[in-house]
Amino acid sequence: MEPSSPDRETAQQLEQLRARVAVGNPQLYRHWALYLQVLREGLGQRVDQACFRLAVEVYPQRYRAMTVESRHDLHRRLAALVRRSCSLLTVEQLLALAAQIRRRQQRRLERQRQQWLNSLQQQAQGSSTAEDPSGSVHLGMALPINTSLFGLGEAATRHPDAGRDVSHNHVAEPSDGLMAAMAALLDDAASQHDGAAHPPSTTGHGGLMPLHPLALLGWFDDLDAALARRLRNLSHGINVELVRLGLSPSLVPLQLLEAAAAGQLEVQNAPTNLIKLTLPLPEDLGSPSVETLAVWLRPTDLEVDLSRLRTCRSRLQQARQEVRRMAQTYHRLERRLQALEAEQLWLNDHSTAHHHPSQPTG
Repeated sequence: MEPSSPDRETAQQLEQLRARVAVGNPQLYRHWALYLQVLREGLGQRVDQACFRLAVEVYPQRYRAMTVESRHDLHRRLAALVRRSCSLLTVEQLLALAAQIRRRQQRRLERQRQQWLNSLQQQAQGSSTAEDPSGSVHLGMALPINTSLFGLGEAATRHPDAGRDVSHNHVAEPSDGLMAAMAALLDDAASQHDGAAHPPSTTGHGGLMPLHPLALLGWFDDLDAALARRLRNLSHGINVELVRLGLSPSLVPLQLLEAAAAGQLEVQNAPTNLIKLTLPLPEDLGSPSVETLAVWLRPTDLEVDLSRLRTCRSRLQQARQEVRRMAQTYHRLERRLQALEAEQLWLNDHSTAHHHPSQPTG
């Protein structure tokens, strides 16, 4: 029996890791499903507690001034918002939301990429069309060698507009090739970033969970991001109702909640599930700033208040650490396999070139 080659052994180790992921996926799914079940059971109570603080401790005069009908309407609307949100707090619904978030991020990155390329192109066109003083000598800044030496020719063929100028018998300027090359580099960087976050792999457990350890880490991140977004949307909906019915004096814009969640905005100490912001005001209003308090539901705050939810999160963190270790091992083995395969190709190509030398072309 022939001994197995290093690349075959490495491929087998990768397959064994994927098998381990497949075996553990059902348990991971149950951990997440239980976490969301406990969250659904305790969410209404936490919302009631946060709104109670606003109505009794922060704005008691406002709550007392509300009519009986308005107070009852407020409680009905809050309960309806919680029920609607709970119906969306499932693994399947969160994954669907995560896919939407990812598509929006990709579209935003594509717009930013296109704006950057357009800006560079406008700068290049502006410099090439600038008028020179009469009688001056124009020294071209174009490279004295063909840009194909730097791989720009191949990059230009990958650009969506490549070949359009050639078809109209137009000689492309060096800046055209440079812009095409920049576009190609940005495309490659975007595809590598997306591939690293969500590497292609088959899925298991009803097609919901990846079998690739690196992709499974992305699956964890997607669920956490979607959960935070769902709770943020619920918080905003609650704050809208509090303002509409007269309990809260002002509405915290959704953009400020997003900035606070991203750590871009400083927040003051506040009870759990509430956010306290100090907002600057124009000088002509007589006050340099104003403080506002609003509902802000976050997984970390909810886990502080709900011990069962905290236990579920601990299980998820342990599972994530195990997946991370497998992902690190998988990445190392994958790189080793790629190096072994590249080495074999090099040796084969080198041997072929020496046995069948070709005449250099003029």
